Amino acid sequence: MKQLDNLTLNERHFRDLVESSMDMIFRLNEVGDFIYLNPATCKITGYLQEELVGMNFYNLIRADKRNQTIKFYASQHQEKTASSYLELPVVKKDGTLAWIGLNMLLEEVDDNGYKLSGIARDITEKVNADKQKENWISRLLVLIENLQEGVLMEDENGKIVLVNRAFCDLFSVRLIPEDLIGKNYVNAHNHIKRVFEDPVGFAKQEEELKKNRHILIGQLLNLPNDRFYERDFVPIYVETGYSGNLWKYRDSTEKVRTRKELMMSRKKYQSVIETMRLGLMEVDGNDNIITANEAFCEMLGYASVNDLIGKPSLETLLDNDQQILMQQQMATRSKGDSNTYEIKAKKADGGYAWLLISGTTLLDANENVIGSMGIHLDISYQKRIAIELEEKKALQQLMEWQERSMLDLETKVLERTSEVVQQKEVIENKNKEITRSIDYALLIQKALLPKKSNLDQVFSENFILYKPKDIVSGDFYFFQEGEEQTYYLAAVDSTGHGVAGGFMSMVGMEKLSLAL
Repeated sequence: MKQLDNLTLNERHFRDLVESSMDMIFRLNEVGDFIYLNPATCKITGYLQEELVGMNFYNLIRADKRNQTIKFYASQHQEKTASSYLELPVVKKDGTLAWIGLNMLLEEVDDNGYKLSGIARDITEKVNADKQKENWISRLLVLIENLQEGVLMEDENGKIVLVNRAFCDLFSVRLIPEDLIGKNYVNAHNHIKRVFEDPVGFAKQEEELKKNRHILIGQLLNLPNDRFYERDFVPIYVETGYSGNLWKYRDSTEKVRTRKELMMSRKKYQSVIETMRLGLMEVDGNDNIITANEAFCEMLGYASVNDLIGKPSLETLLDNDQQILMQQQMATRSKGDSNTYEIKAKKADGGYAWLLISGTTLLDANENVIGSMGIHLDISYQKRIAIELEEKKALQQLMEWQERSMLDLETKVLERTSEVVQQKEVIENKNKEITRSIDYALLIQKALLPKKSNLDQVFSENFILYKPKDIVSGDFYFFQEGEEQTYYLAAVDSTGHGVAGGFMSMVGMEKLSLAL
């Protein structure tokens, strides 16, 4: 009884797992009719359980794959193959298509009968992504074929990883592009520098560019016979850091419009996309996003291309000022010209990324413009370095201005100090003259005041307390002998202090002397 309970518990647990699985789990009889299915099967196909039970599984398969699928599972039964795997297109109830990766298990019931048990996973996104990657490779081929500039890309070790026919033509390289892949860029450099009017200067400039790793767009280079090339230089950075350089040359003497064949296999283009993480985006004639690759979504923080498809690219990805810039570039591109420019794009999280865009128009069979495509390179790191350099330059200029201001201030302080010192010397000299005059007035005043010896002859005990406030005083004391042993003694509080008071005291003493 206990064993029976355990078996029942195990069966219930197994059924719970099957019912809660996100994968399709079902059983078919020998003719392919559903005899059991879990809820995930209904969810993926869009049918109700009662609609699927008794329905033939093969009727869900897309018509062009149906007979092939029936033969495959008949062969599995005949050869007694225990399990098999197929990726199949399934038509859902609403008419849309879903791809499933199906593991089919063969279960023999008796000598004449069998059942099939299927476990399938929805792989629609994977299949669509693979198809999208193939489409991108094809479109990239068209894009590079339309480029009129000579392009060469070297990796961080100086090995050439990409070169096009236009580059070979511009510099009269007799090898085909594929013969240059994997070769050392130094050899190419030694060849192309001879084309220019100043080979030594060209080599020095190129060495400086590779040393500093700063983006350079549209540098004009002189060739003999009044010809000119424009050069673009872009250092490549990926998640692991510096990954090489992209060189682009174009003949600015005359606009070459013939398409150049790029001798490189689709596998190599795919490797370039995946290794260099170039973002690709395509818009239709109304500026609506048609598609974008995974690298582009990662650059701007979008989880899936589905978050972008159908949206207007300008409004979705750019602020107003950047929209104006993009519209100007699109006007140039609509004339059939390829162009390269920088743009500040909005990210999904509200931040920003700086992108270097090389764009071209998409044409139909009748050479009518039906949209455009851009290759995007994330240059946020390089842009941030450039901004920091500008900020440092501005700070240096501010410090230099402050230093000049301090020198000017010190000069003015010294000038003002010199003036104050001169004024101080003048005041001190005037003060000395005034003090000498007052001291002389004190001598005169002391000469007029009674002598203490005269008081000592009359008074056996006496004292004089005389303390002027300002050297000379307006107050004074007076002593004079009269007739018949008469003596006049006075302490006079006159008016004022200092020199003026001193004059008053002398006048007062003179008046008293005359009066007596």
